[in-house]
Amino acid sequence: MNKLKIGILYFLCFLSIFGFDIQNIRFNDEPKQIVLDIKGENSPKYSVNYDEVTRLIFLEVENSKLLENIDKKIEKDDDYIEKIEAIELNESTAFFITLKEEVKYKVSTWYNPTRIVFNLQKDSDKPIIVIDPGHGGQDPGAVNGRYKEKDLVLSVSKYLRDILKNDFKVIMTRSTDEFISLGERSRIANKYNANLLISIHANASPSKSANGFEVFYYSKNQTEYAKQLANFENSVEEKFGGSITATDLIVNDILYRQNQERSAFLANKLIEYYPIKLGMEKRGSHGANLAVLRGTNAPSILIELGFITNNSEASKMFKEATKKTMAQSIAKIVKEYFDK
Repeated sequence: MNKLKIGILYFLCFLSIFGFDIQNIRFNDEPKQIVLDIKGENSPKYSVNYDEVTRLIFLEVENSKLLENIDKKIEKDDDYIEKIEAIELNESTAFFITLKEEVKYKVSTWYNPTRIVFNLQKDSDKPIIVIDPGHGGQDPGAVNGRYKEKDLVLSVSKYLRDILKNDFKVIMTRSTDEFISLGERSRIANKYNANLLISIHANASPSKSANGFEVFYYSKNQTEYAKQLANFENSVEEKFGGSITATDLIVNDILYRQNQERSAFLANKLIEYYPIKLGMEKRGSHGANLAVLRGTNAPSILIELGFITNNSEASKMFKEATKKTMAQSIAKIVKEYFDK
């Protein structure tokens, strides 16, 4: 009798730990999602396979069962989903989800409450990020011997593009060693209705010991330090040509306040992560009247990767491994910014 009781208790514990009820299948529009609501004590175990030819996702949720009120065949037939069919196997539930053409998916488990979520996306749905490698062509930017700012920022920008391109539509203001005016950089972002502009630069100082990482966002109220840096970056327009029109400034003034808050939020997140990841001095985020940010309709930031005039920091930044780490660190915070 004792053995029987122990056996029953063990069986009940097994069900408690591993048994899951799939309570509902629902759909969200913004963002586009398929959501399976799950009841169970632990994280559900599942496997996912996808066939590109038939556009069929096969999802199997282990140790689960469907509640009786769930339709086992759903003809969705919208712009993303063709249909969903479910069958119960011996100890699991299988779902056959047929997607429409050009639809991509990502699957993850969410908690409180527990659910399996498929995020669906077309290329046309992806947020647009414009990456702006500073300087270029006849404008080398900051220079320290063989180290040129224009080369560093282009290389890091390409790494950043390659990391982000699967989740975002990425536009580069330049992909080669060419000069692009500040006004044109802003106009490129506005032309593509960018959701974010990231301008990549490297810092310089008369002091060879100056070092560290900082980020700027557009603000009409700037410190004296931010004003000096803005004057230096904005002087490119006078040195090498280009112009910002009165229309650019008027449009930007309307969007100023809503974009400033989002830009400052992203800048602050970068300051909290990047310097630690790279082992660099944290120099803070600052509001500055930078022309490339001022002319852009979207939230925008200007990143100073580090000081090219600091021999030690420049040597470190020009290593390929460091360039990749810089790009990865920026990409991580950018993805979090869009997920918030």
